[in-house]
Amino acid sequence: MKASETQYCGCIYWASSALARKITKLAEDAWAPMGLAPGQAYLLALVLDQPGRQPLDLSEELHLAPSTITRFIEKLEDNKLVIRVCEGKTTSVYHTQKALCNRLSSKG
Repeated sequence: MKASETQYCGCIYWASSALARKITKLAEDAWAPMGLAPGQAYLLALVLDQPGRQPLDLSEELHLAPSTITRFIEKLEDNKLVIRVCEGKTTSVYHTQKALCNRLSSKG
């Protein structure tokens, strides 16, 4: 049965959820060669564009929970793509040279 033939094809919730699942799969496939989940990749892109971003700012911009941002940053740190710099009570996230080199090489 095609998705357009289901009894829920006229339901905007069902249709938008189905579309979101398909888009998520495309994004996961696109970022898989770099070993990153889509959310991690977009966080890294923000840090590459504006080094020194604070985790709460990243959380608000990406519409993700602060705990999720912390996990993403930890994963990116494990991959040596970002570092956290603590100054007093403020934590800032910076990209590494490796992240910058990967960005340049991915542009062809």
